[in-house]
Amino acid sequence: MCFPLKFKPKFNFKSITIPEISIQSKEDFIFHINKNTPFILNVDLSQNLSVISKDIEKVDNDCLINTYDSIPYSEIREGYFLDYLNYVFSDSCEKKYPKNFNLIEKREGYDSNEEFRHYALSLNQDMFPSISNFKIPFLSDENYLLQLTQTFFKENNITSPHWLFIHPKYSVSNAHYDHDCVHTVIFQIKGSKKIYLVSPEFHEYIRNVNFPLLPNGFNDFTDEKLENLPTENLSVWEGDLNENQLIFIPKKWVHFVVGITSGISYSQDIVLKDNFNEWMDSIFSKRVI
Repeated sequence: MCFPLKFKPKFNFKSITIPEISIQSKEDFIFHINKNTPFILNVDLSQNLSVISKDIEKVDNDCLINTYDSIPYSEIREGYFLDYLNYVFSDSCEKKYPKNFNLIEKREGYDSNEEFRHYALSLNQDMFPSISNFKIPFLSDENYLLQLTQTFFKENNITSPHWLFIHPKYSVSNAHYDHDCVHTVIFQIKGSKKIYLVSPEFHEYIRNVNFPLLPNGFNDFTDEKLENLPTENLSVWEGDLNENQLIFIPKKWVHFVVGITSGISYSQDIVLKDNFNEWMDSIFSKRVI
């Protein structure tokens, strides 16, 4: 699916298409996860859409949410959820943030190369309780994080594994990887996204201090100066994530994501046997005993 060239990474790279695979069993799913490479799977997410739609209807009109211009962000705004929905599903792509959303934080020392459309990053099960029941096909309770209680997450200040993204067309998540060595599965419940992924073995190419950097230490994929970034041997996996598909993203794989259309995504953090020790080391190394 086509989208404006301005949203594509500005450096040269060797493209690898993210494969669409067929899975018939839990063992098959684990086998592909253990390859430690991304894949896309076709699934029926119509029931997930129905559940989320009902949760959306229950949100109070005066519910306040935050929006961010990207990941990492340069600014945060706050406003009403209803105004956000109107902004997301409007036919116009000209507005950079919803009507009546006020600036509440401007990150000092970081001005994004591009002005991207705001979207909500903090929609979790506190606001949409039904997403806590979402299961990954074939994997289900193999994910250790689903065996922990919400009380455990809050008491230990650990991020919940469940996230909902209601995103406008042409929203952008700049180069980053997910926290605490988790794997990630994203359900594309409505709409489409373009996804670019870089494996950990190539991180050195996109942490070049001689080119514009994001606050997280990765190069700004949207900056025109990256046309001269030395990337002769850099491979990037890319693909379209369409409605009724999920994608598996292995731990520490950098992702750069663009909303081709407006849409709804659900993301679940995953801890399995292969990344359990790293996850434990990551979350508890942050704590002083």
